[in-house]
Amino acid sequence: MKKDHQKIWLGAAMAAGLLGCQANPVTIPQRQAELVEKTVALPPVSAGNLPQIDLLSKSGQVSLSIKWPERTIQAIPTSANAVRIKIFSEQGELVNDVIGREEGASVTRSYNLKKGVTYSVEAKAYRESSNAVKADTTDALTAIAFTQNAAVVSVNQDETKPLSITLTPLYQPILTPAAYAAGAGAQIQINGDGFGTNPAEIVAYCTNVADPPNAQTWERTNLEIATMSNSVITATVPVGAWDGKVVVKRDGVVATNSGTNQVLFALVNSVSLHPDLALLKYSNSTAKYYAPKDVPFTLPVDAQTNAIGITSDFVKSVSVKNANNQDVTGAVYSNGQFTLPSEGKYSIKYSSGNANASLDVYGATLNWSAFAPEPLLTAVPYYISNALNYNWNSNSGLLPLIDYTLTSGADTVYLEGTDFNWTYSPSGVVALDANYGYQSNKVRFKGGQAAGTSQVTGTLKYDQSKAFVSAFENVKVSSLDVMSDTNKGVWPENLVSLPEGGLTLSVGQTVRFKLATLSLTDGNSLTPDWTFNQGLVWSSKKLDGSSGSAVVGVVPENDVGFALITAKVAGTVEIQLRYTSETDVTKIRKIPVTVQ
Repeated sequence: MKKDHQKIWLGAAMAAGLLGCQANPVTIPQRQAELVEKTVALPPVSAGNLPQIDLLSKSGQVSLSIKWPERTIQAIPTSANAVRIKIFSEQGELVNDVIGREEGASVTRSYNLKKGVTYSVEAKAYRESSNAVKADTTDALTAIAFTQNAAVVSVNQDETKPLSITLTPLYQPILTPAAYAAGAGAQIQINGDGFGTNPAEIVAYCTNVADPPNAQTWERTNLEIATMSNSVITATVPVGAWDGKVVVKRDGVVATNSGTNQVLFALVNSVSLHPDLALLKYSNSTAKYYAPKDVPFTLPVDAQTNAIGITSDFVKSVSVKNANNQDVTGAVYSNGQFTLPSEGKYSIKYSSGNANASLDVYGATLNWSAFAPEPLLTAVPYYISNALNYNWNSNSGLLPLIDYTLTSGADTVYLEGTDFNWTYSPSGVVALDANYGYQSNKVRFKGGQAAGTSQVTGTLKYDQSKAFVSAFENVKVSSLDVMSDTNKGVWPENLVSLPEGGLTLSVGQTVRFKLATLSLTDGNSLTPDWTFNQGLVWSSKKLDGSSGSAVVGVVPENDVGFALITAKVAGTVEIQLRYTSETDVTKIRKIPVTVQ
């Protein structure tokens, strides 16, 4: 039975042709897939000894040329061996011509057609030979490319016209937009549709240039097809792969993208690991990384590429070997996390093909005391650098961590302040002294702005199920206690309390004032040391706030906490004593002095 053909009639004249070219996307609803039209431009040709149709004196001529596939991109699939051309008028089929590949790389046909009549032209390409296609009088063979809509043409008298015909491939591969970064030797998974199941039909490659018909082999590097299905191709990245885009062809037909984005590729040159010290313990004494056994941790990794720079999103594989260079079995690595089952060395390697990086991590036993550590002394008042014997050799504000260690084989590593996250309740009372690092099994805390007691919680970074709570009291100076020395500093001292309303001096009289004790917020007092005395500031003020130096002279002797006061002229002043970093005016000691 003759197959019905769609015809579009426009009154004019006609010409037809096929030639290798790029594809343009169209839609074929019955195939439920996006297909690509292959359009080819035809050069004018002269009529030869070819089939003649209705040879009338008032006729014109159409010409059609076929250029058979020669390399990588063409309108006709690579496996095509014959093309059938049909021309129709309103009266029916006028031409049914078969052109075979065996007739040459480029074949031209010309047909004489009556002028003033509108004609439609359709073409189909087949894998079968031209003889087999000629013998197929019932259209039983399956075309692998065809005109989706018949070409409509007309001719003028004594005119020869070339014709362009669009062919749509039967199987149009489609790519799902994606971006891949991988090293040579790694495998990438290309997703899409219409790939078929025959690897021999598929060519996939990476290229950084367009693909002109005369492109050279060095302009691209073919991917090695490992496995494939109609929707997934798994391919190995070859050495020398190009940065750029991924191209896939089925039977010479270039796959299109299902969206506006292309399938892009970046070659991984190197891989780098970045151990996170919030997840792994590094010991300077052993120069090793440790992880508590059975506690999951991650190991951040990224890759260097030329095309996109540094990226953490790349194709990678992970291996873990023990100290004997044997693969470790079990759930050592899962969902991006490592869990070391026992003590000892584990070599972790991230690879992207031939680009890789590795790190040795030692599984360790966490030794954790059942009792919270006790502070050795209270924290140091925040503004007194060395009060309460605060120096590197004292225990002031220290918290011992000697009962908290990691052991791996013969290694024993003490935990340090940086191995914990510290929180305070209430805040502002104490804080970790980050500058203290003299004893690895201790941490030091310094006083904050507020006096009182704070509950300090130390949570182990590497295993946050481990935590302890210790209480710290921050003792601050509440007042500076000043006395007068009636012996004016001559040994032995004769310190007496100052009168309630201040001191009265005669012109020319000299007296010494001394900081005798510090009253503390916990109700105790202490004698200031040499370092604290170095921070004392003595001055004199008149009642209007101006300098009182004309009334009294003030000569500090801070080595011993003294100030020498000499009355000059009659008047009233206020001797003021404060610590150099004190901002609280209520803690400035003020002593009224009247000179008569």
